[in-house]
Amino acid sequence: MNESTTALYRHFDGGDVLLYVGISLSPIYRLSSHRSGSSWAEKIARVSIEWFQTRAEALQAEAYAIATERPAHNVMGRARRGVLVAPPAPKPREPHYVDRAEAVATHFAVSLQTIARLIAEGMPREQVSAKRWRYELGACQDWLRARSEALTFAKITSKLKAAHDAQVIARAAMAEAMESAIATIGEKQA
Repeated sequence: MNESTTALYRHFDGGDVLLYVGISLSPIYRLSSHRSGSSWAEKIARVSIEWFQTRAEALQAEAYAIATERPAHNVMGRARRGVLVAPPAPKPREPHYVDRAEAVATHFAVSLQTIARLIAEGMPREQVSAKRWRYELGACQDWLRARSEALTFAKITSKLKAAHDAQVIARAAMAEAMESAIATIGEKQA
């Protein structure tokens, strides 16, 4: 990360509802200021961060995100009904390498332990020498996004299966109760 990069960050609550979208040179510092100055900040359970090479790109992406994703607590910059906001232009990505896991952790605003776990799970990296690795931040971000989408899909699939199983069990219990009630009514009539 260099000083000209700007982060687009999103704050989500425990139910993955989008609370707020913003931009900052230092999203961690901005999170702490939200926590001390915003009533909704106590609900933050997850933060996503996307880096842009220029502030102008980040501002455009922020305006588009606010207009299309409708965060619960953004007031300034919320698009008016009927006003179209163009999506950010696709940006050509130049590889941006870092050579320490600590730099990756700082870039993605997570702990070094989390990065170590993610590396063990297959986060992309290139071996430069016998004991040195380097990390291309764009490839890491793409890998994290795909992994997050896969985990979300697996979680949703698991919940749907559990709900289906619960419905099957409830229907079986209801059928059994109805059979029992019919048998009882039949015995009383006989």
